[in-house]
Amino acid sequence: MSRVRDHLLACTALGTFLLLCVATNGCKKEEGGARGKTLVTLGAVLPLTGEVANWGKDSSNGVDLAIDEANRRSAKYTFRVAYEDSKGKAAEAVGAVRKLVDVDKVVGIIGDNISGPTVAMVPVADAAKVPVISPSASSPKLSGMSKYFFRVYPSDTAEGGFMAEVAATKLGLKKVAILYINNDFGVGLRDVFSKGFTAKGGQIVSAQGYNEDQTDFRPYLTRVQEAGPDGIYLAGYYKDGGAILKQARELGINARFLGSTTHEDPQLITIGGDAADGLVYPYSTGYDEDSADKAVVDFNTAFKTKYGKGPGLIAALGYDCASLLVDAIEARGPSGETIRDFLANTKGYHGATGEITFDESGDVHKPILLKTVQAGKFVVWKP
Repeated sequence: MSRVRDHLLACTALGTFLLLCVATNGCKKEEGGARGKTLVTLGAVLPLTGEVANWGKDSSNGVDLAIDEANRRSAKYTFRVAYEDSKGKAAEAVGAVRKLVDVDKVVGIIGDNISGPTVAMVPVADAAKVPVISPSASSPKLSGMSKYFFRVYPSDTAEGGFMAEVAATKLGLKKVAILYINNDFGVGLRDVFSKGFTAKGGQIVSAQGYNEDQTDFRPYLTRVQEAGPDGIYLAGYYKDGGAILKQARELGINARFLGSTTHEDPQLITIGGDAADGLVYPYSTGYDEDSADKAVVDFNTAFKTKYGKGPGLIAALGYDCASLLVDAIEARGPSGETIRDFLANTKGYHGATGEITFDESGDVHKPILLKTVQAGKFVVWKP
């Protein structure tokens, strides 16, 4: 009899608990920190440690600023971001997306900064119908890979072709060697540049790939030197780029160095020193820190107020990614389908990195500037 009584008491307690849960299923509203608001969780998969940790940190700063602004502004939602560290590795990124989708129940994901992890994680998000928007992954493989994938940074197809044109026509180079990081990003730039440069009558005299954790580039540079190029195209990141430039100077290599947008980071100059001067590279993000445009001025001011320093391009790209997801949710609600539809129909969005319009492949197209390193500073170059 006592067992029956205990069972009835347990059932009564469970029923009371369930009724409370139903009554407070707006519990999420309480968690959001503001009564009456719905808590929405976004995910971010970024390289917070590893080879390009600077980018992950800069992107997260931009994302956090956009979320702060959204939470002050929104009358309906409270936004939070669940961060996962990809470490710049594809396997880590896949695991991170699965956790965000299955455990955190995110409605949209920001990431990754680099192409390899992004290529790996997109199919997982696609299967779950969760939109992914990348700040800076640029591999051509990503174009049209999923109707749930978008990026605010142009494909390598644009940048690589642009630099092939610069090398052949503006610089008059005839023979170019390529040093590329052996991942989706580096291989993509290598292929696009090679095709464009040879189509203009140029010759690729050497093309050598190196691992992401490489630090000694002298063996590659020695082989490049033997090939006798008048130009060397670097398809990599700021850390390896700075080391290559420094070691090339030490070996007495005098060829003209060409780079990519990814080389514009203070660490390039810290590592490369004076050897970085003269590097010519494209700048294809659309972000102009000196712009008088209100969106840019407001972003710069807010960033400096929050962090006590200027933002830089990667922070601006992260900010635009988060702002687009927030605006999608405010306009159409917090579901993967509605966010995806909003992004697919985005035309002329006015962000910190300029005007954003996504094409049918999820790509964005922005003007490309030509820049160089001069006396340790990144400046616009007008040959």
